[in-house]
Amino acid sequence: MWSDKFLIIGFVLFFSGCTDNPFFDDKIDIKENYLIKGQVGLDQDITLSGIYIWLEGINLSDWTDEFGNFEIELPVAESQAGGGLNGIYKLFIYTANYQFKEYDLLIINGEFEYGTQTLDEKGNFKHKIILKKLLDIQTTIVPNQIVTTNKDPINFTIRLESLVDSVIVQTHFNNWNAASSLVFLEQNSPIEEAILIQGNPAILSTTVIKDIVYWPTSFVFSSNFFNTGIYQVNPYIRIIQEGLPDELLLSIDEEIFAINYHYLYWPIKMRTGLLTVIDLD
Repeated sequence: MWSDKFLIIGFVLFFSGCTDNPFFDDKIDIKENYLIKGQVGLDQDITLSGIYIWLEGINLSDWTDEFGNFEIELPVAESQAGGGLNGIYKLFIYTANYQFKEYDLLIINGEFEYGTQTLDEKGNFKHKIILKKLLDIQTTIVPNQIVTTNKDPINFTIRLESLVDSVIVQTHFNNWNAASSLVFLEQNSPIEEAILIQGNPAILSTTVIKDIVYWPTSFVFSSNFFNTGIYQVNPYIRIIQEGLPDELLLSIDEEIFAINYHYLYWPIKMRTGLLTVIDLD
């Protein structure tokens, strides 16, 4: 009887110490390293939400939360191409007016390889990712409060400060070399309700920002053009970064390059101008 008990215990211990099944050729895979996590910081802003995280080639993405945290999770290997991806895939950390970062991540048999130069043994980034600011953008409005029946000009000044040697941007100018595209969105309204205001003509031009540049412009609106409310006002401006894939931006929104409200899907950290519209009646 004692010998029978010994045999049973030995059999259990043998199986508990193995990852191979002695009766079948297939190995038992217990890794399942499908998830990676990280944290992003900005060197000059405290609002850490809304930074875009994108895994090239697989088109998986996430947005940072208020603490800068993100995670990317692979689908199970069986549902991936070829029954499990293999290779090096680039992970991009992006917001438009900061220098993006990219990391090479190794995927073997459909799973992330943990314990690398980048990831620890649990799939966490070993270090906090800090993005460096390239361009400071601020919009001011005078007057910043009007009545609904206002017919007087409203003056807008866009201040851009390059924090590196130079930054390449695209925006619209008119024949007088004044910025001629602004995006208005009433606070707490969905992006789909944004209005793109353009002067005539509006010529999309590429320019280089060095040091501090001011773009003054002025618009006259018809009476009752605006409903009462507070409107966020942003310039229409694209920041060009060499090496950034267009596919990353298109993964955010398929019409992100359109000259309309889709522009607001572009992740960017800027100081928005506020226009308050009141009704005296």
